[in-house]
Amino acid sequence: MADVEKVLTSQVTVSSTTASQLNTGQPNASSGVLVKALSANSTTNVYIGGASTVSATSGFELAAGASQLFPVTGVDELWVISAAGSPKVCYMIL
Repeated sequence: MADVEKVLTSQVTVSSTTASQLNTGQPNASSGVLVKALSANSTTNVYIGGASTVSATSGFELAAGASQLFPVTGVDELWVISAAGSPKVCYMIL
């Protein structure tokens, strides 16, 4: 079982105009990064990809309340953008 003190979490607000890199400077993940679109986003989807060019037509879609584990070693390998508004995502480094 993971040591709770070593599990890092954060929330970020997502833009609908420019893709944002998830927080840089975080420690490496051993099992990946779990990303969740907050339920409060209502009907606004977010889109995740591996480059700053991710868009609502090319990214992996996460609906409000949905989550996905991405098998990456760094949070900064993930970029996020929204279809509209300023929804939030949270993530956990595993």
